[in-house]
Amino acid sequence: VETLGALYERRGEAAGALEIAFSHFRFLLSRRLGMPSTATSADLIRTMQSRPGWTLASFAGTMEQIESALKLKRVAEPKALAWIGELHDFAARLGLET
Repeated sequence: VETLGALYERRGEAAGALEIAFSHFRFLLSRRLGMPSTATSADLIRTMQSRPGWTLASFAGTMEQIESALKLKRVAEPKALAWIGELHDFAARLGLET
């Protein structure tokens, strides 16, 4: 258990949790928009912005920040939790099934 705990600590548990939440959110959003699950975040953002009533003030910035942070694989736990909360809020506001 200690070895596994050390592995998660080195790997970045916060980044792993954020990656799971982000992937799930992207899947739900792409399905709702009728887009393939392989659609890029830029494609999802562009499609969202083109739909009346689907514009969310911080959506594009949050998606881009999360994607950049996940590429680095190092995310501070408080920031990861904040982003996961934002994704949950977006999902609720957009009526995505969770």
